[in-house]
Amino acid sequence: MIIIFPIIGLLVSWKLFKFAKKNEKPYEMTGWDALEISMIITGCIVIGILAFFMFGIVSENIVSDIKYEKLETERAALEWRLEQNYTNNDNNIGSTELYQEVTSFNKRITEGQAARRNIWLRWFYGDYYDRVELIELR
Repeated sequence: MIIIFPIIGLLVSWKLFKFAKKNEKPYEMTGWDALEISMIITGCIVIGILAFFMFGIVSENIVSDIKYEKLETERAALEWRLEQNYTNNDNNIGSTELYQEVTSFNKRITEGQAARRNIWLRWFYGDYYDRVELIELR
Protein backbone atom coordinates (compact mmCIF):
# COMPACT_ATOMS: atom_id res chain seq x y z
CA MET A 1 0.00 0.00 0.00
CA ILE A 2 2.81 2.39 0.81
CA ILE A 3 4.38 1.94 -2.63
CA ILE A 4 1.13 2.68 -4.52
CA PHE A 5 0.96 6.37 -3.57
CA PRO A 6 4.46 7.25 -4.83
CA ILE A 7 3.78 5.38 -8.08
CA ILE A 8 0.51 7.25 -8.63
CA GLY A 9 2.22 10.54 -7.77
CA LEU A 10 5.05 9.85 -10.18
CA LEU A 11 2.60 8.98 -12.96
CA VAL A 12 0.63 12.20 -12.42
CA SER A 13 3.85 14.18 -12.26
CA TRP A 14 5.13 12.57 -15.45
CA LYS A 15 1.88 13.30 -17.30
CA LEU A 16 1.94 16.94 -16.20
CA PHE A 17 5.58 17.24 -17.23
CA LYS A 18 4.88 15.72 -20.66
CA PHE A 19 1.92 18.06 -21.10
CA ALA A 20 4.03 21.09 -20.21
CA LYS A 21 6.81 20.09 -22.63
CA LYS A 22 4.36 19.44 -25.47
CA ASN A 23 2.55 22.78 -25.27
CA GLU A 24 4.20 26.07 -26.01
CA LYS A 25 2.05 27.75 -23.39
CA PRO A 26 1.93 25.71 -20.22
CA TYR A 27 -1.48 24.93 -18.84
CA GLU A 28 -2.32 27.46 -16.16
CA MET A 29 -3.78 26.17 -12.89
CA THR A 30 -4.26 28.82 -10.24
CA GLY A 31 -1.23 30.73 -11.42
CA TRP A 32 1.11 27.73 -11.52
CA ASP A 33 2.05 25.91 -14.66
CA ALA A 34 2.12 22.13 -15.04
CA LEU A 35 5.91 21.91 -14.96
CA GLU A 36 6.10 23.61 -11.56
CA ILE A 37 3.35 21.39 -10.17
CA SER A 38 5.04 18.23 -11.46
CA MET A 39 8.36 19.29 -9.91
CA ILE A 40 6.69 19.96 -6.55
CA ILE A 41 4.89 16.59 -6.61
CA THR A 42 8.11 14.76 -7.55
CA GLY A 43 10.05 16.55 -4.82
CA CYS A 44 7.44 15.67 -2.18
CA ILE A 45 7.47 12.04 -3.25
CA VAL A 46 11.26 11.80 -3.08
CA ILE A 47 11.35 13.49 0.33
CA GLY A 48 8.60 11.16 1.59
CA ILE A 49 10.40 8.04 0.44
CA LEU A 50 13.69 9.19 2.00
CA ALA A 51 11.94 10.07 5.26
CA PHE A 52 10.28 6.64 5.36
CA PHE A 53 13.60 4.82 4.99
CA MET A 54 15.42 7.07 7.43
CA PHE A 55 12.66 6.58 10.03
CA GLY A 56 12.97 2.80 9.64
CA ILE A 57 16.73 2.87 10.07
CA VAL A 58 16.76 5.27 13.01
CA SER A 59 13.90 3.62 14.90
CA GLU A 60 15.51 0.17 14.61
CA ASN A 61 18.84 1.37 15.94
CA ILE A 62 17.42 3.47 18.77
CA VAL A 63 15.55 0.60 20.40
CA SER A 64 18.08 -2.13 19.64
CA ASP A 65 19.15 -2.52 23.29
CA ILE A 66 15.54 -2.94 24.39
CA LYS A 67 14.86 -5.54 21.71
CA TYR A 68 18.05 -7.37 22.62
CA GLU A 69 17.01 -7.57 26.28
CA LYS A 70 13.55 -8.81 25.31
CA LEU A 71 15.03 -11.56 23.15
CA GLU A 72 17.49 -12.58 25.87
CA THR A 73 14.67 -12.72 28.45
CA GLU A 74 12.53 -14.84 26.13
CA ARG A 75 15.51 -17.11 25.45
CA ALA A 76 16.22 -17.53 29.17
CA ALA A 77 12.57 -18.34 29.89
CA LEU A 78 12.43 -20.96 27.13
CA GLU A 79 15.68 -22.55 28.26
CA TRP A 80 14.44 -22.68 31.86
CA ARG A 81 11.26 -24.42 30.70
CA LEU A 82 13.35 -26.92 28.74
CA GLU A 83 15.57 -27.64 31.74
CA GLN A 84 12.64 -28.27 34.10
CA ASN A 85 11.41 -31.33 32.18
CA TYR A 86 7.87 -30.65 33.30
CA THR A 87 6.69 -31.81 29.88
CA ASN A 88 8.20 -35.24 30.51
CA ASN A 89 5.01 -36.97 31.57
CA ASP A 90 2.91 -39.88 30.32
CA ASN A 91 0.83 -37.80 27.92
CA ASN A 92 3.55 -35.33 26.85
CA ILE A 93 1.23 -32.47 27.76
CA GLY A 94 2.83 -29.17 26.87
CA SER A 95 5.76 -30.61 24.95
CA THR A 96 4.42 -29.74 21.49
CA GLU A 97 3.63 -26.16 22.55
CA LEU A 98 7.11 -25.74 24.03
CA TYR A 99 8.68 -27.21 20.91
CA GLN A 100 6.69 -24.79 18.72
CA GLU A 101 7.72 -21.81 20.85
CA VAL A 102 11.40 -22.77 20.70
CA THR A 103 11.34 -23.34 16.93
CA SER A 104 9.49 -20.04 16.45
CA PHE A 105 12.14 -18.24 18.51
CA ASN A 106 14.99 -19.90 16.60
CA LYS A 107 13.31 -19.10 13.29
CA ARG A 108 12.97 -15.41 14.23
CA ILE A 109 16.63 -15.24 15.22
CA THR A 110 17.90 -16.99 12.07
CA GLU A 111 15.76 -14.74 9.86
CA GLY A 112 17.20 -11.68 11.58
CA GLN A 113 20.75 -13.00 11.21
CA ALA A 114 20.18 -13.72 7.52
CA ALA A 115 18.81 -10.21 7.01
CA ARG A 116 21.87 -8.77 8.79
CA ARG A 117 24.12 -10.57 6.30
CA ASN A 118 22.22 -9.06 3.35
CA ILE A 119 23.81 -5.76 2.35
CA TRP A 120 20.45 -4.24 1.32
CA LEU A 121 18.53 -5.20 4.46
CA ARG A 122 21.14 -4.89 7.19
CA TRP A 123 20.21 -1.24 7.90
CA PHE A 124 16.70 -2.25 8.92
CA TYR A 125 17.77 -4.96 11.40
CA GLY A 126 19.62 -4.27 14.61
CA ASP A 127 22.94 -5.87 15.49
CA TYR A 128 21.32 -7.62 18.44
CA TYR A 129 20.39 -10.55 16.18
CA ASP A 130 24.08 -11.39 15.88
CA ARG A 131 24.51 -11.42 19.68
CA VAL A 132 21.59 -13.76 20.50
CA GLU A 133 22.33 -17.47 20.52
CA LEU A 134 19.94 -20.14 19.29
CA ILE A 135 18.31 -22.60 21.68
CA GLU A 136 19.35 -26.21 21.33
CA LEU A 137 16.55 -28.74 21.46
CA ARG A 138 17.44 -31.88 23.35
